Amino acid sequence: MKRKITLICISVMLILSASAQDGTLDGSFNASAFFVGTGHVYDFKIQPDGKYVLGGGFVVIDGMNFTTGIARLESDGSKDPSFNLVSVGTIRSVDLQSDGKILLGGISGPMLYRLNSDGTVDNTFDPGTGANGFVWKVLSLPDGKILTGGAFTEINGTPVTRIARLNADGSVDNTFNTGGAGFTGGRVVDMALQPDGKILVTGDFNMYNGVARKGVARLHADGTLDNTFDPGMGTLPGGVEAIVLQPDGKMIIVGEFTSYDGTTANRIARLNIDGTLDATFTAGFSNHVQYALALQPDGKVLVGGASTLMGTTQTVARLVRLLPSGALDTLFNPGGNGPDARVWAVQVQPDGKIMMAGEFSNYNGVAAPRFIRLNGTGDPNIGTETLNALHTSIYPNPANQQISLNNVPINADVAIHDLSGRLLFTTQTNATSHTVDVSSLPNGAYLLRIRHQNSVSAKKFVVSR
Repeated sequence: MKRKITLICISVMLILSASAQDGTLDGSFNASAFFVGTGHVYDFKIQPDGKYVLGGGFVVIDGMNFTTGIARLESDGSKDPSFNLVSVGTIRSVDLQSDGKILLGGISGPMLYRLNSDGTVDNTFDPGTGANGFVWKVLSLPDGKILTGGAFTEINGTPVTRIARLNADGSVDNTFNTGGAGFTGGRVVDMALQPDGKILVTGDFNMYNGVARKGVARLHADGTLDNTFDPGMGTLPGGVEAIVLQPDGKMIIVGEFTSYDGTTANRIARLNIDGTLDATFTAGFSNHVQYALALQPDGKVLVGGASTLMGTTQTVARLVRLLPSGALDTLFNPGGNGPDARVWAVQVQPDGKIMMAGEFSNYNGVAAPRFIRLNGTGDPNIGTETLNALHTSIYPNPANQQISLNNVPINADVAIHDLSGRLLFTTQTNATSHTVDVSSLPNGAYLLRIRHQNSVSAKKFVVSR
């Protein structure tokens, strides 16, 4: 009987998902009334409560008041009336701290900001005179410190070339890359934190601390160069705009490059853990630049930007989905022409739906300006039935210091993500009972994913102390 119920549940969920084709507009979300005039949404984050924090170069008008560069929307796309109106100029990067505060990196004013969860300025964060160049990326660290990357060479008068770590109060952390020259030859554009604390950095730079690193590098947690990651000649002729880390430790990069370490790699590549090119990944784009990446729980990859040609003849939309092999997923938005202009950011929600931001005005010929939600059948909760069928238990939930998995497949890949999809931790099981240490995770909700052979399962859990 239990097996029959499980199969019925899966069938019902598949029928429901089939009614909304992957990649089509989600009609329950509408942010079109929010934006006034022209402008871009460059970045966004999904809060644990389902609200969206947006950063960009837009103006929002509310009665006689207006704000530039920052906004928060409800889950249906309407304006969040509880969020304070504050003008911060043009914002390129948004990140959320575990305490709900909002980090912003920009290209005007002091370039660095932190807001309280209600949108008011957090006066406990003081970067002084700020950065002397654009801040393209801010990244909250588990210990409360903050990584920043961009085109700057100083923060509050302290020499820090294109990358710096800040203390929680906004001051420069002088223990990071002590005495190092930093990145030279170009900007830092994106960063990702590995579960072991190492830092993946991408951009259009040429060197780090005097060592050749073209477009991509990996640093130790203290800011020194990790020499076990070697990209060789790196990306040529252009740099890397975005990076996403897979649960298996490999990483995908996109940008304007056409080769990686001397091998053809048109605007997208997958790298092995040591920085060598993964030749099994076959994707390639033939025009313009790609800017955005997101990884689905099933291993499929969302790629957004300006490119409209795969290979030499295949016309594609500016947002596509790739299979894990790199081949185009033809079941995503079939026949649709997608966004009519550049995509700057994309993320997968916990329910499998896809959020996309950019400078577009239409999607599949329908008015849908700058920030939209797409249907997606990659709902990680569908895999929960597989967990039940395997009689796998996950406890305690809520958890304090650890969670235990019982009757889990041997050699299964286990990953923990926050609700914005950011990978926090990976491990592999070596027995049918497995314990995962969550003592370093702040209080909040997380997603545990278990992958074994061709099966992907997921379950939300809460850390509460």
